[in-house]
Amino acid sequence: MTKHLKKLEENIKTIIKDENFSGLAIIDIEEWRPTYDSNWSSKRIYREQSIKQVLDKDENKNLDKKEAEKIAIEEFDKAAIRFFNETLHTCKQLRPQAKWGFYGFPTCNENAKDRNWSFCFPNISDKTIPIFQHVDVMYPAPYIVKGQNYSIKNLFVQAVLNETRRIVNKISEDGEKQKPIYVYQKFEVSPFLSDIKDIEFFDPYYLCITFKNMIYYKVDGIIVWSTSRNMTDRCPYIKNYTDTVFGPYVKNLNEDFLMYVSLSLLVIFFL
Repeated sequence: MTKHLKKLEENIKTIIKDENFSGLAIIDIEEWRPTYDSNWSSKRIYREQSIKQVLDKDENKNLDKKEAEKIAIEEFDKAAIRFFNETLHTCKQLRPQAKWGFYGFPTCNENAKDRNWSFCFPNISDKTIPIFQHVDVMYPAPYIVKGQNYSIKNLFVQAVLNETRRIVNKISEDGEKQKPIYVYQKFEVSPFLSDIKDIEFFDPYYLCITFKNMIYYKVDGIIVWSTSRNMTDRCPYIKNYTDTVFGPYVKNLNEDFLMYVSLSLLVIFFL
């Protein structure tokens, strides 16, 4: 933990040089998630190692795997909350005016057919409230990917926004100030494709599912994200899309929702 916080301090001082910085500050931890139960698929190794760590202790050598897992869940979740909160505390100490939060929460999954299209996990979200009650801003990322039809994608985006709002409301019920919500979104379905000619930009339906939904939900801001990979080659395609589709769409949103939308609502990141 000491090494992590030292490296974190070095990174913050390098990336955010202004000690009075008051803009958005996003902590991006994607290799693992802060609850045992949410580390599925390729992240399952963290579950396995947590169980192994329990069984490696002499006092636990007679435990079976189920008993060890029960201890592992408790230890993992407790340590994860500490890790996230100490990370956040260090960030706030160094840049106290910045709007700190963690990227990509709450944890939701568009591939939810086997869960009767229940995209989010309220039981997992509730376990993370001891973390998110300390953030300045919530930064959900309801990215849509190839696969499901428009209806499912629409339900997914709405589910993420609803779950984020539920968490924010639950935190405020405990006396905390209402957390602003800044939503990450793309304008390309798969921006990492090697052949830039295959990149699929959001069509009008995708734009409605994503950006118009976020306006309806009255989020506090939208962060438009894309990768910087192959940017020199992609730039003309992005410019053309922005000039002919995305820009006019945002302009129409401004006209349709004049009392709410402003261009300052959109923050564009290329990372």
